[in-house]
This record gives sequence, C-alpha cells and structure tokens, in this order.
Amino acid sequence: MFNFRFVLLVNDRTKDTLHEIIQKFIHPESIVFTDGWMAYRGMDYELGYTGWQWVNHKKHFVRPEPHWADIAEIDPSLIWQDFSGPAPGPTLVPVQVHTNTCERMWEDCKDYVQSCHSPEQLEYYLGNSLMQVIIS
Repeated sequence: MFNFRFVLLVNDRTKDTLHEIIQKFIHPESIVFTDGWMAYRGMDYELGYTGWQWVNHKKHFVRPEPHWADIAEIDPSLIWQDFSGPAPGPTLVPVQVHTNTCERMWEDCKDYVQSCHSPEQLEYYLGNSLMQVIIS
C-alpha cells in the first residue's frame, strides 16, 4: 500500500506510449486516478487495470460518486471521510476520485522547471522539482 508519484519525460502522449509506461511502472492491482485524456482509455479492459478510475474535467474536478475500495488495500488518507452513502460491502470504503494531487504536483514542477534553459538538463530539473515538491 503506497501513495507513489513519479514523473517521466516522454516524446509523445499517445495511447501506445502511455500504456507502455503504465505497464512498465504501475502494478496492475493499483488504484490509478487519471483525467479523461483519451490516451488513458482502455487501461481497464485492454491492460487489466481494474482499479483505474477517471474524472471528466469538463463536468467535474472531483467525481461526485465514489470508487469503492477494500480498506485493507488502500492508503487510509484516500478514504472519503465525509461521504454519507451506504457501502456496498462490509470491508469497502469510499475513495474520492480526483486528480488534484497530481495537478498540484505538476504545477509545482512546472514552476521549478521553467528556470531550466538547457534541454540536456531538463530531466535533472524535473527530478529536482519533484524532490522539492515531496519534501516541502
């Protein structure tokens, strides 16, 4: 049970590229939240990521209905504390589906990376910015 973040530089954001990266770095039993970017589509039925949840930013920034997860398999900080509906099972807890944490991390990274004026050092700056976000 980890609350794990990472950043990679990619040549493109196509479905093939993102699916390859997802399969390489993310365990298939993970709970993964994304926005509605079309390249993520198929993570569930094509790649087998049954914990993939997404939010449509054209409608909501936080999905109004929860994802139900087994309490033994998630980080307690993900539990939607003020959700008031009934649980569909005795060990299931509501998880709020949003990408706010990721969006904020990316905003912080962009602020730091903008000071990089050398393409050769971009990966170094990106890694440094992620460390700054994590430790701050």
